[in-house]
Amino acid sequence: MRSRDSLWGTRLQFWGPPILAAFILTLMLIPAEYWRHPIDDAAYQGFDPNLIYVDRKGGAPSSGLVEVTSEELTLTALPNSRPTATLVTTPLRKLELEMDVQILAGGKGTVPFRVGVWSPNTKSGQFLQFGPPPSNLVTLDRVVDGIAGPTLVPGRISNSEILGSYVEGVSYRTKISIDRGAGRMHFRVVGGESPPTGHRMLRMTGRGHPVYPSHALSDWVEVKGG
Repeated sequence: MRSRDSLWGTRLQFWGPPILAAFILTLMLIPAEYWRHPIDDAAYQGFDPNLIYVDRKGGAPSSGLVEVTSEELTLTALPNSRPTATLVTTPLRKLELEMDVQILAGGKGTVPFRVGVWSPNTKSGQFLQFGPPPSNLVTLDRVVDGIAGPTLVPGRISNSEILGSYVEGVSYRTKISIDRGAGRMHFRVVGGESPPTGHRMLRMTGRGHPVYPSHALSDWVEVKGG
């Protein structure tokens, strides 16, 4: 005569697999709208040296300096260098990046800073560029037929839009939003600090018809934050 424990063991071996299979099938048949999805699949605060890929040369002959901490990412371009950093590589359909950009110094004929989104497969992308002095223009460049490497070397700029100008030493909140499903990218740059006193920030000019050298001209006007 078998014991009760032995009898339950036999029943579990016989009915266990069918019950487990039925439970899994029930979970598979539950409609997706009944599952609660997270708002964000992942969120990272600050700069993680373990996730960021750094190339101190960036395809140039010499090396620059790249310092990464949890609070700051500092790029210093020495002569004949193009230090770069890849913040994230992801197949996600949506992505948002937000950081403060500060240009401490830039030389004439150089590109002090450039940040953007690009695809090595299509060799195209969009880049927010903080241009060289003395104009210090901020432009949004659409690059096609580029050269894929540590960064996308522009082969041809299909469109360039001037967004404004920046001041060295001032922080600018920069936000990049990507939605692959909708085929959209959005760039936003906002200055969060007041410019130095007396800094030349704005001048209004205009032309009439026929074109005169200067139809309307004003002196430089200081613009204060807020």
